Amino acid sequence: MKYYVYENPRLGRGRVHRADCGFCQNKEAPLPASPNRNGTWHGPFNRCDAFAKIAVLGVTDIKACSACDP
Repeated sequence: MKYYVYENPRLGRGRVHRADCGFCQNKEAPLPASPNRNGTWHGPFNRCDAFAKIAVLGVTDIKACSACDP
């Protein structure tokens, strides 16, 4: 399973998503690590590396996605 991290520095928020999550959609658009309106997607990662990545982003509101529950 692949995982992605969404970083929204404006809100100080980071979320870990499974690749098949409806919010993530395997990041076919926008591409991983490309900026969108509010933030940036990072990945793909394995689960452990996704949570390690989110821990070093400097955001304070860190959670797993409540929809896909990675």
